[in-house]
Amino acid sequence: MKKNALIKIVMLLIFVVILSACSTNQSNLAYHNDDNSICNGIQETFISFDVVIYEDIEEMTDMATHIIRGEVLDQRTEWLDLNLSREEREQYLAELGLDDEEMEAKIYDVRSDGTADELELELVTISRVRVLEVFQGDHNIGDVIEIMQIGGEYGYDRWTVEGAVEMETESELVLFLVSWEFAELPYALISHMQGVYYVPDELGDEESLAELDEREIELESVSASDPVTITIEDLIEIAEDNDLLNE
Repeated sequence: MKKNALIKIVMLLIFVVILSACSTNQSNLAYHNDDNSICNGIQETFISFDVVIYEDIEEMTDMATHIIRGEVLDQRTEWLDLNLSREEREQYLAELGLDDEEMEAKIYDVRSDGTADELELELVTISRVRVLEVFQGDHNIGDVIEIMQIGGEYGYDRWTVEGAVEMETESELVLFLVSWEFAELPYALISHMQGVYYVPDELGDEESLAELDEREIELESVSASDPVTITIEDLIEIAEDNDLLNE
């Protein structure tokens, strides 16, 4: 159990570093016409970074703080500072149960005075999502949460993340999320290319996926790069493990 917890901690810290330092992995490309002006006035930024691929539902569930079915209400783009201070990382690790020695071994890339190297704003798309069903986590049906993804368009800037999952407004999705509440930031997906699934058409007039009789139904991943197949049965088992189903 402790080994699994430490693996999760390391993976979450890698996830934090990827988001807070993704600008260092950017390749800025501007499209120019013959007279060297930027085409259509848009500055294009393409982002590609390494990420861990989860191979099964158990790994995804362990990494997710929240798993929900939700409706994407609307989206907006903002510039956010995703750098975490030493204090924020210490607070998060303390909440996970690490002692001082373990925390010191896990904290890095932050100056000794507790601040990040500099203010680096990242362009993010923030989706507002209404919670329709909860399989893991502490939300109630009807809650509206926010989920951030690197990339989007704001003014004359457009950031595109290679392989990123796209969440369309008005769609119903099953989402595997990581909470950034400790840093007062929106949720994030467990990976920029995993953890988002279409709600099957079989749901029909039923109020929840857990009410479906055909539990072997597979959910289609929004990302073609996601190797994990999950079923209604998987989600029901996760909810049962978290004592979220009414007997």
